[in-house]
Amino acid sequence: MSTLLTALKTEVMKARKSGDKARSNVGLVLIGEIETDTKRSGKDLTDEQLVAKVKKLIESNKEMIGYTQDRTKLDVLEQENAFLETFLPKQLSDDELTDIIKASGLDNIGAIMGHLKQNYAGQFDGKKASALARAQLQ
Repeated sequence: MSTLLTALKTEVMKARKSGDKARSNVGLVLIGEIETDTKRSGKDLTDEQLVAKVKKLIESNKEMIGYTQDRTKLDVLEQENAFLETFLPKQLSDDELTDIIKASGLDNIGAIMGHLKQNYAGQFDGKKASALARAQLQ
């Protein structure tokens, strides 16, 4: 079992014991999706795949936030996202990304993005990294 999944299960158990329904419910949904994918594929998901699932769930909640007017529902969705974000790796700042791009010594977007994905997966926004890489190449 991945370290991220272990941490998720631990935090969900804490949320359930403390009566935090928003955190426990979204955590259980995420664990259910992970276990379904694991059964379908026949192998454990990597931490990178788990991070992708967390990001997908956060994006889904953000879409729902844009459509709902119910203040209670908005609060729950915001609490869920705050909980889910704790499972994402620390995001690189623009300055850190720029320094990494410069230090790579690579001279084309594809190679730079490949380098970032291989070494810093889940730690950056692809659109932002691409824009910074383009700016460095000009």
